Amino acid sequence: MTVNEILIFIKVIMSVLAIIGSIGICIYLWIDRRR
Repeated sequence: MTVNEILIFIKVIMSVLAIIGSIGICIYLWIDRRR
């Protein structure tokens, strides 16, 4: 793997984690509001 490929791989992981994190926060707030 070249350095470029590693950087692209890291960017993909970061964006996936950001999407999962924002969905998780939305679900958490939605559950919190229902109580």
